[in-house]
Amino acid sequence: MKTAIIFLLCALGGPHLSTQWFGQEITDDAFTAISIPEEYQSLQPNGDVEILEIRIETPQGESFVGKIRFEIPEGEEAKLISCKISTSLLEQSGLSPDFWTDSFPNPESAYLNMGDCLSKCQGASRPRLCKASCWFALIAEIATPFIIALI
Repeated sequence: MKTAIIFLLCALGGPHLSTQWFGQEITDDAFTAISIPEEYQSLQPNGDVEILEIRIETPQGESFVGKIRFEIPEGEEAKLISCKISTSLLEQSGLSPDFWTDSFPNPESAYLNMGDCLSKCQGASRPRLCKASCWFALIAEIATPFIIALI
């Protein structure tokens, strides 16, 4: 089911993407780095950036809107250079910047599924967006009890 959603996002051009928010440039200062498990960490110094609008719902039912920023290495490497979430969104929701590494002690099992998802992005019309969608699907799955959705 996740694969179908990811391909639908890729086929439709994905969610609203931008490096601007209401006409203002989004800078790294507006984001907080999320700890990435070592198995997923790329050693490339820089890559392409995709920014997706997201909503986080807390276990208490509160909803907050912000952005998630993926820096994806060029080429076919199935890793991330960085993942960042709007600082204000993390502060409002109470989601820890270490949620990925804290709640996902054995990333190798899911990495196999990530490889399948990411390999399908090679033929996508927007491969970078497709890769960002794969990473987002993984993050949304492991961020329990928070609910994270694209908007």
